[in-house]
Amino acid sequence: MRGLIFTTLIFLFSSTFLLSQSNVFYTSGLFVKKEVNNILKKSKATVAAETPEIIPFELEGGLIFVEARLGGIPKYYILDSGAPTLILNSKENSIKKSGVNVASISGQVEIENRIVKDFKFGTIKSNFLEAYVIDISHLEKIKNRPIEGLIGKEHFRQSEILIDYEKREIVVLPKNRRDNIEGFEMVESIKFGVGNHMPVVKLKIGKRIYTFGIDTGAEVNLLSKRFYKKIKKGNIQLTEGKRISGIDKKIEKVESAIIKKATFNKRVFHDMEFVFANMNHLNENYEIELDGLLGYPFLSAAIFSIDYRTNRLCIWERSIREEIEILKPENISTIAKIDKEKKLTFKTNR
Repeated sequence: MRGLIFTTLIFLFSSTFLLSQSNVFYTSGLFVKKEVNNILKKSKATVAAETPEIIPFELEGGLIFVEARLGGIPKYYILDSGAPTLILNSKENSIKKSGVNVASISGQVEIENRIVKDFKFGTIKSNFLEAYVIDISHLEKIKNRPIEGLIGKEHFRQSEILIDYEKREIVVLPKNRRDNIEGFEMVESIKFGVGNHMPVVKLKIGKRIYTFGIDTGAEVNLLSKRFYKKIKKGNIQLTEGKRISGIDKKIEKVESAIIKKATFNKRVFHDMEFVFANMNHLNENYEIELDGLLGYPFLSAAIFSIDYRTNRLCIWERSIREEIEILKPENISTIAKIDKEKKLTFKTNR
């Protein structure tokens, strides 16, 4: 039987790219347990940061683009906690057959695997890292920029990374960090489960508790369509339907809604949008059955850090001095100018 892998990645197609087909998403799934275990056996340990390190990123839609170095060459990759390891974009005409397929909502494509000798993001280094290669050049057209690949969990397994969407910075936290670091104070710490490689948490919607994977590579929140009718009776506001497309470019129309209230640990999230899609492809041979994925709308509503060493998802708040700096008129106008140039909508999540 052939190996089967997935890597969750949800793209928003612009109306310019699709002409008459706006609000279309792309997703390509998640790695299964057997393949992840093979990856962990082959790869060498990564090196975590000894002191806090701030790394800027570019936000395109809801996706995080960071500069990393493969063989010393700097290029841009998507930070994707829905991927277990490094996924490289191949510009070659053919992919060497490996007997491993990548699966998405509506199809499968065979991919190539290879060993990466030297990969570096900030001060975090990986040597002899197992990677997979697939042609995602069509996604470069969607985002209108080069995409060298996706950086997954394996590269960060000895690190804790804090994602500050508002300032567009990633902070790589030191191994022995305190609950108060420069500019931030930790206010909540939640133990997460691990569905193979992906952080898994609980979210309460209405009277039911759902199981979600944390996915920095998703521009949307996604919930299994089998819950749509039940949730429809509760606190939701229907929105215009979306369209999703798998790796074979087939398009499927899905429902979309604003969920007025969702509770995570002790924190309440208001008015988050979810799309409803078939989750069967994600849960096949999967260690933990997922009800959905939490992407950009959830992660940008607070300041989160993911600690892969202790399996904890932490929520941070800014120090008073940091809040004052952000609220200064010159900083607000600068942010607005950047957003106007990139055609992104800036939203203060307070």
